[in-house]
Amino acid sequence: MSSSLEITNGLERLTDGGLYIIVFLGWEPGRSHWGLYHHYNIEWVPSQHSVGQGRYIPRGHKYHIRNAGSDGKFIPDHAPTSGVLNSMYLIGLMLIGVVPRQYQTSLENEIRSFDHLVSITPDMRCRTWTLDTIQRLIAKGFVRNSFSRQEIEDEIQQFTDNNWDGAYRGARPRPISH
Repeated sequence: MSSSLEITNGLERLTDGGLYIIVFLGWEPGRSHWGLYHHYNIEWVPSQHSVGQGRYIPRGHKYHIRNAGSDGKFIPDHAPTSGVLNSMYLIGLMLIGVVPRQYQTSLENEIRSFDHLVSITPDMRCRTWTLDTIQRLIAKGFVRNSFSRQEIEDEIQQFTDNNWDGAYRGARPRPISH
């Protein structure tokens, strides 16, 4: 994360092993839903119809929590994805670190290590889950920078404020901050 956001276009700009904060539209301007995304490769898939043609498919894993219903409790909702930049309501991605492929399983285990507490922790929301998880990843050495919770929160809010309208209008490509 940096104080001056560099916005890039296209999935070729996703960093292999990149750990991102993923930000989605909230229910009103300036509000957003947060999670994490670990990008572990971009695969070239050749066209079946034209020689030399094809497309790149990003692959990674999205980690977040979501509201489970009317009781206000949240549950983990982690899943592999191959279309992160096409996610509905996506505002964009903010790179916070690089976790090499050989540590992917360890990273996932650490992120999931508190899943059993999500639904029983008072006031658990996507913001607190994401901030708590990032702090644990910093402590375990997965994220090498020592961002304070307030710095992370301020940067996400600035990113949201700068990109909310474009995401609401469905503007493409989605911004990626490095």
